[in-house]
Amino acid sequence: MRIQLIPGPALATAALLASACGGGGPQHVSDITPVVSERLSGAWVLNEAESDDPEEALGGGGGGGMGSGVPPGGARGGRMKPAAMQALRRMATGTPRTLQISLSDSLAVIAFPREEPWLLPYGDKVTRELSEDVEVEARAQWENNRLILTRQVSGGGVVTETFMPSVDGKRLTVAVEFAPGGPGGVEFQRVYERPRA
Repeated sequence: MRIQLIPGPALATAALLASACGGGGPQHVSDITPVVSERLSGAWVLNEAESDDPEEALGGGGGGGMGSGVPPGGARGGRMKPAAMQALRRMATGTPRTLQISLSDSLAVIAFPREEPWLLPYGDKVTRELSEDVEVEARAQWENNRLILTRQVSGGGVVTETFMPSVDGKRLTVAVEFAPGGPGGVEFQRVYERPRA
């Protein structure tokens, strides 16, 4: 299993995105090669056997506290509303069985099951209201030829997904970082494959 507790919400993703040739920060869209887009675009189906169990990573509990993988009180010492924390957990643990990804020079379209597709101009923030009390702010950007989807709920909790297709474009690893705030976060992986003909 690849589930691991990490010492800070941003550390695992930062390490994941470290460039071998140096240089950080968002990648200019014109630097993304058609080959990278082709490897990532299209339909994907979850390989459950090779994916981590997010409930195990988060301890299987509903709130914070001992054994939950979530800092006590949730994000920022308890300032996140319960509805926002529940929405954040659903984003992290509600493992999509399928994914549909469409990429252009300026836009990423990411479709999860039973959700309206996210239309995300690279680098721009898009806000969606989940309920009267909860909003989600999403952003897609490229770093080191990897597509990064960040979704932040009202109150500050963040789920970050890093999409890493294989060289042959037949396998997709999604590194998920659940960061409700406080002293640490949790990271796990989902593995997808192309649908069988």
